[in-house]
Amino acid sequence: MSGDALYEARLRAAMAELMRAGLARSGAAPLMLRLLRAAGVRARPPHYNSFAVNALVMGGLFALLWGGVMWFADPRLREVPADLQIMLAFSAGVVFGFLMAGYYLYGQRRHRLTPWEKLAMPAD
Repeated sequence: MSGDALYEARLRAAMAELMRAGLARSGAAPLMLRLLRAAGVRARPPHYNSFAVNALVMGGLFALLWGGVMWFADPRLREVPADLQIMLAFSAGVVFGFLMAGYYLYGQRRHRLTPWEKLAMPAD
C-alpha cells in the first residue's frame, strides 16, 4: 500500500474511531487538520499525535496568532519593547500548547484510542 493510500486509510479509520468515541461531531475534522490537508500536508488528527507534537504545533501557532493580533489590535503595544512582546506571546503559547496537548492526551487515554501506526494495517 502506497504512503498516500495508507495515510488516507488511517485517516478514515481514525475519524470513524473518533466518531464512535463521541470526539468528532458528524465526521468533521478540526479546522487546523482541514487547513493542513488543503495545503497538502498529511497531518494526523490531534488525538493521534504525541504530547510534544501537539504542544509545539498548537503552542507555536497560538503564539504567532495571539502575538500578531495583540500587536495590531492595541497600538499602545507598539511602545512596548519587541523582546518583551515576543516573550509574552511565547509564554502564552507555552501555556496554551501544554493545555491543549494535555486535553488531547486525556481524550486519547480516556477513550483508549488505537495508536496511529496500528490503524488500518494492511493484511499480510
